[in-house]
Amino acid sequence: MADKQRQDSTEGSKGKPDTTGQLFGPLAPGFGLSLGGGGVRGGYQIGVWEAMREFSIPITGVVGSSIGSINAAAIALDDYETARRVWQEVNLTDIIKVTRPLPVPQDLLSWRNIPALTKMIREDHGLDTEPLRNLLDEYIDEHKLRERGCPYGVSIFSLTERKPMPLFIDEIPEGQLTDYILASCALPFFKATRIDGNRLLDGGFSDNLPTSMLTERGWKKVIEVEIHGLGRRVPVQETDVEIIRIEADNNLFGPFNLDKAARDARIKMGYTDAVSAFKKHGLIAAGVIPAHPLYDSSSGDKVSASTGDAPDKS
Repeated sequence: MADKQRQDSTEGSKGKPDTTGQLFGPLAPGFGLSLGGGGVRGGYQIGVWEAMREFSIPITGVVGSSIGSINAAAIALDDYETARRVWQEVNLTDIIKVTRPLPVPQDLLSWRNIPALTKMIREDHGLDTEPLRNLLDEYIDEHKLRERGCPYGVSIFSLTERKPMPLFIDEIPEGQLTDYILASCALPFFKATRIDGNRLLDGGFSDNLPTSMLTERGWKKVIEVEIHGLGRRVPVQETDVEIIRIEADNNLFGPFNLDKAARDARIKMGYTDAVSAFKKHGLIAAGVIPAHPLYDSSSGDKVSASTGDAPDKS
């Protein structure tokens, strides 16, 4: 159903980008925003958003893959305060059902969790993401998102049809937004996600940094935020597009590390890297001092960049 709607919408609007209003759409002043997948490293994207807000860089449309699809929904709603608070407070049990004790509960993929994690996956036929659904239902107001009018898109892969399934909000049936966001986050070790009999997988199998979703709809200026999640990247085919790329120079403490020091560092790193990129591209005037402290890699955060486990002090 959604695939047919996407086809009809694409055919009907080809060469005629939606420019309704002055705030949103490919011809509105500002940038489209593309957010990559990469688990809880997505906190980095909140820091980028903070810098865009501080320096009044308009977002005219936003797309995302996996965790990027969740952040993109918050951005389409323009609900920064809630998004930042959730990122600071969310726990593993807000994302999946934890049915066995985990030695390192703040980092799902710590090697010390592997035995318990393997048993959970086998016993439950995949990790249950019902808590994440509840979180999305609480904080992502589909009606308000549609009403606000900011173009919003998610990157998904259809395993049933064996092809990418990128969808914008105008192609998603009303009342099913949460279902499609969860589909974009459906990692292979999560319980199967099906919509209308269609088995769907994480956006990383389709395009984990879906900038092309924007450029194919006519955006000529895009900011993309790469957080180094595993997955496919589809090159932008259009040659007349200005792309500002923001990415960390490290692995952002791992994809499932919810240690407080890691959370705080990711947001600050995203803010710092965004400020640097915006200065480089002339979006911040010379001499302007950022309102918030920049990230200092020598500050000694008490977290390991490889697994998220506390460093061995012996």
